[in-house]
Amino acid sequence: MGKSWEMYANLRDDGVTYNLGSSWYAEQHLMEEERMVKVLVEEVSEGEETHWGWIERDHHGVDEVEPSMIQPHWGMFTMQFHYGGLKEQAAGQGRIVLLRVTVLDGGPA
Repeated sequence: MGKSWEMYANLRDDGVTYNLGSSWYAEQHLMEEERMVKVLVEEVSEGEETHWGWIERDHHGVDEVEPSMIQPHWGMFTMQFHYGGLKEQAAGQGRIVLLRVTVLDGGPA
């Protein structure tokens, strides 16, 4: 098991979480049919993931503290990059992380 982070997300009626990040970020992207919840985001092995994320690497080769650009579908995740996430990773710009997102409570955060 890898690292884990507590974040906020917008939970849709179908149970899928979007717009993961700080409470401010989740609140700014909240849609009418969603509610904001607290979530546990864990780095996991291939096959256990529910979401994909990105750990940015700075020009000194140091990784960011937490993942960003988290999406529940590979296509949605990789389209956030000009040439796709795999090309950015190969260029040393950061790394793709496999994530499992678990809602910590069902109520508003």
